[in-house]
Amino acid sequence: MLAICRTTPGAVSAAVRPYFLLGAILASFALFVMPNSPTLWVAAGMLWIMDASLNITMEPFRAFVGDNLPDRQRTKGYAMQSFFIGVGAVVAGALPWMMTNWMGLSNTAPAGEIPETVQWAFYIGGAALLAAVAWTVFKMKEYSPDQLAAFEAARQAELGTATAEDSGVLRSAGQFNAAWVDLVVRRIGLCRVPVFRPARPSSVVFGRD
Repeated sequence: MLAICRTTPGAVSAAVRPYFLLGAILASFALFVMPNSPTLWVAAGMLWIMDASLNITMEPFRAFVGDNLPDRQRTKGYAMQSFFIGVGAVVAGALPWMMTNWMGLSNTAPAGEIPETVQWAFYIGGAALLAAVAWTVFKMKEYSPDQLAAFEAARQAELGTATAEDSGVLRSAGQFNAAWVDLVVRRIGLCRVPVFRPARPSSVVFGRD
């Protein structure tokens, strides 16, 4: 399912900004509802929606970075993207501690309830995600495939390494289809890893079935 969510936006449409916004709205909704879930199955359903929606939002972002940067800056662009993802993960994990020690919010709760700091961490995360994606959607320019092909043709002509007819090869339908199939197969395999990995050590090391 996650493989489908990750690959469908690029496969069915050249415009990715609508997917940014749709995924962010759904993911933020799940983040707002999850800490208030009345039952476990509601929380599990919100987790599934959030995971799928984040893949719809974030995977096209990777292509968006490449589309808006020249070749010489793409490595730095992807590095900065990975850096801020890491910073966001650290800040998100530290939010309950910061709200407890800096703002005086309670980090404990009665049995069956979620601490106030954890609830606010979910709310802040959902608001930050929606705000950041909305800024990208409404402030950043998205180039069409024809414009990108023209940019690539001009670059190749300047370098003298390819003709204009070769310029669209990186965005050809054949390569997109190959990447789509490759990603689906790999994600199916990767999803099996956390399912079977815990059972193997328990069987081999501890002799348990």
